[in-house]
Amino acid sequence: MVRLPGFTDWERLQVDYELMGLSPDLHPFALLRHHLPDVVPSHALANVPEGQRITTAGLVVCRQRPGTANGIVFMLLEDEFGVINVVVYKDLFEAEREVIRLQPLVKIRGQVQRHGPNINLRAEHVEPLLVDTHLLAPEAHNFR
Repeated sequence: MVRLPGFTDWERLQVDYELMGLSPDLHPFALLRHHLPDVVPSHALANVPEGQRITTAGLVVCRQRPGTANGIVFMLLEDEFGVINVVVYKDLFEAEREVIRLQPLVKIRGQVQRHGPNINLRAEHVEPLLVDTHLLAPEAHNFR
């Protein structure tokens, strides 16, 4: 009998997403977080002052461009801790249309805005978050 090597956590995560569209065990950012030292996680936004510029990242779970919003796009990003509301104004959307519409993982720099209990990030820069799977070495990422 030939013994095959087990999946790495990243490979298992990819298979989960391919088969189910989600992973019941891991969030991609649980594996990526330590490779993103400059990225503010969702749970830390509560402590960021109004108007401060930050960089965050997440899995895009929703994109909305209502006809009544004058070209504004609303994005909802998810990381391993929660969600981040992002507001993308028309000029940035036009400049980064492909990234905003098609990329599943994004990194966004912007300004924190507070409206009562709601915290939004007004996007100033959007880029794809490209994953170098070589950085996700099996020995470094086995959370079992």
